[in-house]
Amino acid sequence: MDLKHFIALNVAAVLCNACYMLFIPFLSIEFKRYDIREATFGYIIAMYSVSSMISSLFLGKFMIVLGRKRVLVLGILCMSACLAMFSSISYLENSTLVCICCFVFRALQGLGSSMIHTPSYAIISISYGEKKQKYLALFEGMQGIGLALGPAIGGVIYSFCGFGSTFYILAGLLFILCPILYVQIPESFNEEEETLLDPSIERSDQEHPVTEIKAEYWTLIKNRVFSLTAIVTALTFLSFSSYHPELPTRLQELGLSSLEISFFFAIGPTAQTLSSVFLVPVVTSSNHNEGNVGYEPKKIIVLALIACGFGQLCLGPSMFLPDRVEVIIVAMILIGTTAVFLLAFSLSVMTNESENKYPTQKSKANDLSSGVFFFACQCGATIGPIYCSYISEIISFRNECTTVGVSIISFALIYYVVCILFQPKVKDVPNLESQILAKSIKPFKAQVKPKNNI
Repeated sequence: MDLKHFIALNVAAVLCNACYMLFIPFLSIEFKRYDIREATFGYIIAMYSVSSMISSLFLGKFMIVLGRKRVLVLGILCMSACLAMFSSISYLENSTLVCICCFVFRALQGLGSSMIHTPSYAIISISYGEKKQKYLALFEGMQGIGLALGPAIGGVIYSFCGFGSTFYILAGLLFILCPILYVQIPESFNEEEETLLDPSIERSDQEHPVTEIKAEYWTLIKNRVFSLTAIVTALTFLSFSSYHPELPTRLQELGLSSLEISFFFAIGPTAQTLSSVFLVPVVTSSNHNEGNVGYEPKKIIVLALIACGFGQLCLGPSMFLPDRVEVIIVAMILIGTTAVFLLAFSLSVMTNESENKYPTQKSKANDLSSGVFFFACQCGATIGPIYCSYISEIISFRNECTTVGVSIISFALIYYVVCILFQPKVKDVPNLESQILAKSIKPFKAQVKPKNNI
């Protein structure tokens, strides 16, 4: 894949994530005008993830039929239309109608996000092979730019132009970029890679043909490394999204203005972007098992999970930490930095597991892995805001962050034991192509008679 095509995918991801985070800093403040509960705000945030979660499984299975490029461009168009529809909320007065519109528009926005991310992950995994960790990390870093730009740009435009104009401006920008991206992205992204099976090879033993089970979601999920790594991605997004409903109010209590809160939300994504550019390349270059389902990527996942859990403890902050803005800033940096490592290395492990299981169906295996990966991400993004909204009402936001942090650190230990410490040794089994070649030359070996020693 050419660099300009990779840049095109990153532009789409930046815009998508900017739209996701656009109204996080000011929608809860806007809801006070309608006397809407903060728990409802958590549901609205989660609706985006529910829609993405459901549609990602469908797209992962049928992306080859629909075409990766067409799905990607239609996703951007869908996101643009949703932003334009969101602006209509400013003309409504009935709180119930406002909530219904927010749920519907947010669901359509989640569909657009899934149509952008699922094909992008599949394209990068297929195109870069053993270098996928590096480019997936860069892709995640560009998403961090979008997450940082969304609250910052949204907060500035909202302060000067109001609620409705904020969405109109960004919807127009997305609509203009649709034809540009359609021209930039090649049609080759819609194609399925050739199978490893060469039909021209003549087989001498047709009574025992080599067959392979068709790649499906269920057969991948039965792999414990694949499944536990998918849970890692869910916890990553849960950690990232759980504080969205309550953190603006928490920062207001600490004396920050609405504009300062908007820029505060950019700290984590900025750390995510910087780590993808400076830290991940160093780790991948020193990783001798790069491109394999090996020990090293999983070890990095465990370390990143522990750091992410500690970041959650600082986010509240927990009762044993000082209740200061500086501690929350450290938390945002830790959560943003570890997100890149967790997401990039998790998808790498998942795609390698699926490719090893289905060596002749790598393209489909990557599509399915990308679907499960994005599904797991959105599971975490769905549970996070709902959990935060309700648990914070019961035990306070600071204690809620503590429960999330302890849970993530505990799962890091489970992942280490199951996937690293007691992982069964992988047998050196020849792939399907090697088996066919071996069987095709076997009869010729039988014709060679041993020479008698004189």
